[in-house]
Amino acid sequence: MTTLSKHLVLQKTRAQSLKDVTKINLWGSDLSDVSILARCPRVEVLSLSVNHISSLAVFAQCPQLKELYLRNNDVADLAEVEHLATLSHLRVLWLWDNPCADTPDYRARR
Repeated sequence: MTTLSKHLVLQKTRAQSLKDVTKINLWGSDLSDVSILARCPRVEVLSLSVNHISSLAVFAQCPQLKELYLRNNDVADLAEVEHLATLSHLRVLWLWDNPCADTPDYRARR
């Protein structure tokens, strides 16, 4: 499992700085630590499916986030979603194939 680096973010997005990143696709990158994303205040779309992410806390630092794709990660506790409560622009949250998705009616919970 890997920590997401500034170098990889800039390489994948071709942005000049982390502040310029608006979209990033890191599908299947074996990531467990994506805390660097807290330094991407303009990010709107994050595709992080098929990784090893277990906490959603870092995404609270991404105020412009609109779409968050986290299919097939390690989010076990549905309470992690509370970290996203202040993200007023968030319209898509995809948690399918995470351990928390085994909770009955997990999509109906608030």
